[in-house]
Amino acid sequence: MSNYKQLDYDIVKEVAEKIMDVMGYTTNLDVKNELRAMGYWATQALVAALMQEVADNEEYNIQNTGNYNIYKYKSNTSTIDDDDLDDEDDDDDYGKGGLTVPKRKKGTVKYPTHKSSFTNGDWEVYSVANSTVAFYPSTYTRDEVRKGYALEYNVHFHDTRSKRVK
Repeated sequence: MSNYKQLDYDIVKEVAEKIMDVMGYTTNLDVKNELRAMGYWATQALVAALMQEVADNEEYNIQNTGNYNIYKYKSNTSTIDDDDLDDEDDDDDYGKGGLTVPKRKKGTVKYPTHKSSFTNGDWEVYSVANSTVAFYPSTYTRDEVRKGYALEYNVHFHDTRSKRVK
């Protein structure tokens, strides 16, 4: 544990809010995985306890699905189905840094950055919040490129649009 950064309230809050800004919600597993990717010693139990404290102090909405606690800002009242989430395990897979917003059902994924040229089948992504158009490789899913765009251009995921280049 000595090679890892110490976990505290402030970093848990910061990571949770970064994920909620992109996804609209987060879970303990999302926060734990991101903290690990950033070099923090993060166990499921410790993250859950700190997330509960953060949620109480910041007055987040907490939705308990029976299996998960889903944390959202008070202004976000949409609901998440249990089927949208992967199991919250306490594995020891540590990430390699950078915001690795959760990819549902399969753990986490690094989201792509745009490329300067495109070919047929690539993704064209833009936002209703700005005028920037970006292109992403065809190997990614629609959600992955939309999340990548949201992270890269600091816009909300729900404001992004994507289509295949023909």
